[in-house]
Amino acid sequence: ITYGDSEINTLDRIYESYELSYVPAGYEQIFGLDNAMVNKKEWRNDAGEHVIFTQTVLDSVFTFEEGERESFEYRGCEIFFCRCDSCYVYIWNDGKYFVSIDSSVDLGTNELFAIIDGIRGTEL
Repeated sequence: ITYGDSEINTLDRIYESYELSYVPAGYEQIFGLDNAMVNKKEWRNDAGEHVIFTQTVLDSVFTFEEGERESFEYRGCEIFFCRCDSCYVYIWNDGKYFVSIDSSVDLGTNELFAIIDGIRGTEL
């Protein structure tokens, strides 16, 4: 997945750090990285299941080599979905950044949309 619109000036770094205001019940944050190029957070529950949120600049490239692939639209963004053995990845761009949610379990649309709706930005 790339962002190839030559009309858009891609940002050279992250200027607005995104945070999740909603994470499914039972998950606790175990990892966080926030720098000029990537903002990544990971949560795990007692069963070892994970949810990973990532924000990167638009000049990043993502490749899905295996698994079921499809796309759908939500709130004006095309969201690409890939399912592998025990990995559910949702990725999209909001015109400024690539955003992804990676889960080891099927979140279902209610939980996924609650996570997406809960994304908040903080200017750096």
